[in-house]
Amino acid sequence: MKAAISGSFRKFYKEICAAYDIFEQNGITVLSPKKSRIINPDDEFVILETDPKGIKMKQLENKHLGAIADSDFLYLEPIHKDNFPK
Repeated sequence: MKAAISGSFRKFYKEICAAYDIFEQNGITVLSPKKSRIINPDDEFVILETDPKGIKMKQLENKHLGAIADSDFLYLEPIHKDNFPK
């Protein structure tokens, strides 16, 4: 089984990494993103260490959309109701 993960990496990076680990431990391959550290912590759009060097934001988004299309399911973070504004 294959998955893709989407969400606010800026706000929920720790939760996204935890979901990634749970999927991998249960035999689910995460196509996108690859688990790695954020290399631009002060920028609006997150770039990960595993993202190709010099890739443009639109190219990165298209790569992620392709992984979503190739996945069996998309996991969205925040998934828990307490993460949403009241």
